Amino acid sequence: AGLLGAWSASGRAARVRPLEALRDHAAGGTPMTRVRWIAGVVSVGGGLALAVASGSAGEDALVNDVLLAAMALIAGLTLLAPVVFPPLVRGFSWPISRPAVGMLAGRSAMTAVRRTAATAAPVLLTVGFTVLVTGMVRTTAAAYTAERAASTSAAAVLVPDGAPGLSDAALAAASAPGAITAPLPTTVYGDRPLSALGDGGLAGDEAAVAEWVARDHGWRKGDVVPLTFEDGSTVRLRIAAVPSGAPAEVLVSRDTVRAHDPSALTPEAYVSRPAGMVFPGARTVSVADRAAGDQAEEDRLVWLFTLLLVGVSAGYSGLAIVNTQVMAASARAREFAVLRLSGATRRQVTAAAAVEAALVTGIGAVLGLAVAVPALLGMRAGLAQKSGAAVPLVVPWPTVAAVVAACLVLAAGASTVFSGKTSFTLENAHSKPPTSANA
Repeated sequence: AGLLGAWSASGRAARVRPLEALRDHAAGGTPMTRVRWIAGVVSVGGGLALAVASGSAGEDALVNDVLLAAMALIAGLTLLAPVVFPPLVRGFSWPISRPAVGMLAGRSAMTAVRRTAATAAPVLLTVGFTVLVTGMVRTTAAAYTAERAASTSAAAVLVPDGAPGLSDAALAAASAPGAITAPLPTTVYGDRPLSALGDGGLAGDEAAVAEWVARDHGWRKGDVVPLTFEDGSTVRLRIAAVPSGAPAEVLVSRDTVRAHDPSALTPEAYVSRPAGMVFPGARTVSVADRAAGDQAEEDRLVWLFTLLLVGVSAGYSGLAIVNTQVMAASARAREFAVLRLSGATRRQVTAAAAVEAALVTGIGAVLGLAVAVPALLGMRAGLAQKSGAAVPLVVPWPTVAAVVAACLVLAAGASTVFSGKTSFTLENAHSKPPTSANA
């Protein structure tokens, strides 16, 4: 990017005649070339097409399509900024056009379109990246919750309440009479410990063994194998099935587990009762709340990593924001001098620069939202298609607001400091008495 920028700027400078360069500087130039128009339109069109395509993309390509769509939209809007900015500047500056400082800030931003686009570009990138990454994380978490809620027809989930697990009494109270079907976890022992579940679909002398366990032990369907339970009893069970997607290494009847492991407890059970009911040592919660609770710790760690990623990227973007404001302020020394000679006070010059920086920051934030939201909508559509459930678009607005506020502080602060410094230097220069050399 640095090489391309230097090549473009040096080539443009070499083609411009001195008088044209002066006229270009005074009028703000014509920043939109034919190449820039084509590249900008193609980038925006490609980004929107990728955002739409991500709605039907496979699981592996979904994230890549979303990221590419956002990057294309960021590049396209940055290239088309001189066209997009003037109407946005007029709209944003209308509420502050009454005071002289506000009118001056708005007119200055509209006149120097190239400078406005350059100072807003890092804000656009920072806000767009923040909305995209945080929205992807939160929307994906919401999609998991929606998928699990849609995968069951149960009204609620029975969970322990002040107990290590669900007893048979709690299950009986929350279920229909004689309809306890919740799996009962335990451990059985062969040549090594094996995770087991008590399932109501098997007879007392039958077992189902996961395919990988049967392969490791050389077991086949119909074999009779000895398994030792928690109470030390060894029971010979006939292998009735060898499923490939078993939820545990060994499945046996629920009555067999209860007979040999009286302390076994069920971790949770789906019931037809409504959420909010309380039973002895148990309560019912909604399926969505239970799904969110299962991933709470993992979501917390992922969110901390996301905030770290956003903080690092915002830090680098903050350097770009300060740099562009410093360069813009230093290039406006003649403009500030004209304002001071026209009767504006140093405070008014500084305030106008700060208001213009805030105006440009607001426009960059709006464009940042504009590049991230289409990509997130495409991602939401893809997740909804994958999960078979309605997925909400979740954007953590407090985090986005904090990043926008940080951009505003950096932009307005840098602009205020360096415009004030320039104005102070000009004031001192005009207040010095002439010497014999410059008289």
